Amino acid sequence: MTIHLKWILFLSAVLALTVSVLQSFVLLPDGIGSLEAVAAGPEGRTVVAVADGDRLRLQVLRQDGAVYRSVSLPRTSGGMNVRIADMTVGEDGTVYLIKHFTDPETGEDGAAQELLVYKPKLTPFGRLRTHRLDHGAQDEEAVRYNWLSLTSSLSVTGVGETGGTVRRDVYDLDSVRDSATPTIKATRSYTVDINQGVYKAAPAGSDLVYISKSGKVFVAPEGGDSRQLYPANEADPPTTYAVLLVPEANGSVLIGVRNSGDLLRLHTADGRTEYLREGTQGVGSFPYLYRDFVALSFAEGESLSFAAVVQSSETETFEIVVYHGDGYSLITEIGMTFGEKLLRALGRLLLYLLALVLAALAVQFLWILISGSRTILLKLSMASLPLLCATLALFGIYSSGAYRDALETTYRTKAADQGNLMRALFTTSSFDNLTSPSHYRGTEYKYLQQQMETREVYTSSAYFVDKALYTGVDSSLPLLYPYGITMNRDAYLLHRQAALSGSQQIGVIDDGLGERIVSVTPVGSSSGNAVFLLETSIFTAEVDRASGSFIRNYLLVSAACIVVVSILLIISFTRVLGPLREIIRVLERFSRGRWNERLKSKTNDELADISRVFNKMADDIQVQLFHLKTLSDTYYRFIPQRIFLLMGKENLGDLELGSHVEGDYSILCADLHLRASGLGYRGVQELTNLFFSIIHKAGSDVEATLVADSIDLRSLKLICPDADNAVGLAMAAIAQIDSYNATAGVEARLDVSFFLHNTHMFFGVFGDEERYIPAMVSEELAALLESSDTYRQAASRIVVTETALSTLDRERYFYRFIGKAGVGGKRDTGIYDFYDSSPPAIIRLFSDTQPTFDKAMQLYQEDRFYDAKNLFTIVLRENQYDGVARHYVFRCERELADEPTITALR
Repeated sequence: MTIHLKWILFLSAVLALTVSVLQSFVLLPDGIGSLEAVAAGPEGRTVVAVADGDRLRLQVLRQDGAVYRSVSLPRTSGGMNVRIADMTVGEDGTVYLIKHFTDPETGEDGAAQELLVYKPKLTPFGRLRTHRLDHGAQDEEAVRYNWLSLTSSLSVTGVGETGGTVRRDVYDLDSVRDSATPTIKATRSYTVDINQGVYKAAPAGSDLVYISKSGKVFVAPEGGDSRQLYPANEADPPTTYAVLLVPEANGSVLIGVRNSGDLLRLHTADGRTEYLREGTQGVGSFPYLYRDFVALSFAEGESLSFAAVVQSSETETFEIVVYHGDGYSLITEIGMTFGEKLLRALGRLLLYLLALVLAALAVQFLWILISGSRTILLKLSMASLPLLCATLALFGIYSSGAYRDALETTYRTKAADQGNLMRALFTTSSFDNLTSPSHYRGTEYKYLQQQMETREVYTSSAYFVDKALYTGVDSSLPLLYPYGITMNRDAYLLHRQAALSGSQQIGVIDDGLGERIVSVTPVGSSSGNAVFLLETSIFTAEVDRASGSFIRNYLLVSAACIVVVSILLIISFTRVLGPLREIIRVLERFSRGRWNERLKSKTNDELADISRVFNKMADDIQVQLFHLKTLSDTYYRFIPQRIFLLMGKENLGDLELGSHVEGDYSILCADLHLRASGLGYRGVQELTNLFFSIIHKAGSDVEATLVADSIDLRSLKLICPDADNAVGLAMAAIAQIDSYNATAGVEARLDVSFFLHNTHMFFGVFGDEERYIPAMVSEELAALLESSDTYRQAASRIVVTETALSTLDRERYFYRFIGKAGVGGKRDTGIYDFYDSSPPAIIRLFSDTQPTFDKAMQLYQEDRFYDAKNLFTIVLRENQYDGVARHYVFRCERELADEPTITALR
């Protein structure tokens, strides 16, 4: 790993750590800005559904707002948006909720619905189970399920598509929680008043209690007609209307009254009511009243344990009042535990670090490709094409962003124009008769609803009355109910700003229906204290689709552009760099020794300058090479290249005083014996040169290093790769010598003897700083060579010591033992005569007499000179060419005559 990569990894880790810590611990949301649903749970815990980007998080909160358990769901599924229709919590903490799927471009409900079960205590992360809700058989009326009720069983209640019937499916709790296919214990159907409609329904024993869209409370028995329970009078519009419905185990229900904010218990048997909490009653020590509740949920089985959503007048964020065990607590923000923050920070750290490292490695890999490429064409391509792609990508990001901004501007204008068009169609008197939920059945309501439903954009409406926001004309929610834009701060602020300013407001809202561009258009009312607000919205999914089409087209065009430009660039680069191939070919030929090669250029660009400079340089190099070659040839004549290669040097310049090599080598000594004659200096020079030439050529053939042992070149030493090569070298040289001697005069013949020994040698550069002389030092070899004259006199041409013989392939040669020599007076080294170089007839004579010769040598070594002489005489009689036998005959006679003799052969 290079230092650059280490720094890249370090900086990436620091940057990723900083960003992840800031996002997870510092830059946290300020308060509760949006809630999808709220449900009170056991032990004072509260379950909330919060939109978080593209995820919907179910979070179980403690009374201080800390997240106890959490699970994440996607906000889109199968191309549809996900929203929560209702949610409730069981006594064991299990969460049940109904999921609706809405069209991301129209906001209309899709056909599919799901029942989701979340068990937060099963594992640290909980367990999810999903059940598809049955909308009825083919011959039955389709049902839209909207409400959940939990007692000993789970009731799922929905309204038929005609609006005249309500269906209630009762599920076995254990099967819903633990089985893949829930069991329906019973299915009940109720007939309701179509004109009244159903806003919210709950079971009351076997009966059904529901709040109509006119704000009245009805009870419907199974198989019978519904009857009104609240309000008891038939005033139209009623003076008060219900907005909250919570079933109780004894068959009664709790209702919340919007006008007063009172919380009442309604007995379904006789319609009797009793007050539980007054709307003007304070909520603990907090500055809220019961009438300030935006939403309210009671814990199952604990009628007085609840969680209520209120809106802060100071921060305009939502807060949750929790009542449990006769005590109140206030959740002002949802806070994750430190462990959850740490896990989120670690996850983001790993993600950011991976992205940064991959980006850094991609850049470094690209740089390696550019810098490490062997061809300029590849370098130019790797440098230009990624830059082209990066440029197109950056331009695509900018242009797609600009295009999306332009689309959003267009859609904002379209939403505003639709709002202005609708405001032009209506007069303020159109809204004066919409002052009560019961008026949703009136002509004005139907007319406004019809006009809103025929718009090209999604529409809804709201009322701003006495500084409070209420729902307006809507197909699914009652008029003047506080649930249309509740629990979403952005929606609340946009509508309130439009009401207070009296001018059209445009913004973006992300709620249960999805993200959409919203235009809120205020329409005044003659009453003076109410403002009717028209909302025209365009879902950003339509913007995404249009911008996605732009991006796809841009990618196709960019891909085609990259392909075309790449081809054009490669063609251009090839034409521009084409002359480089000719330059490379000329340079390669020039480097192989064709010094006459020159470049030719037909252009006037930089390549022509390169050709001109190269040609001039080639001329200069050719001259310099000629001089250098002449000089080096001269140097190598004095000091052959094989000498400094033996010492491990690359060239002559690497030699220095002290350069050497030391070890065991096979040393072949070649000695020239000049005959006593009047050859003269010229004749001696010619004969010596011939001797040197023959030995040098034979040594070169076996890669032996030749070293001159004397200034007159009559004694040469060859450092051979091994003993077999040395013997072969000697035989090859003798063959050339014999060939020469056959035609030369007696006085001009070469008399050469060879001596082979394996010894420890020191070979190095001797001399001083001004002159270097390569020389060889071997004390053992010098002592053994003192006997060389005796070997020549005995007519032995190749003499090998027993040390060298031990490394030879003996089966290949003809040889015999001829005596012993030694160093320092010790004669412990065997000497052998190799007669392979003799003519075949002579070799046969030597071989035939060798047994007798070997026996004579044995007797001589045992000082039995008389017997040895007789045997040597027999050998000489049979082979008159055996000079060694003749030598030993004379030696035996001297020994028998007791004549003092100094010999090296013993």
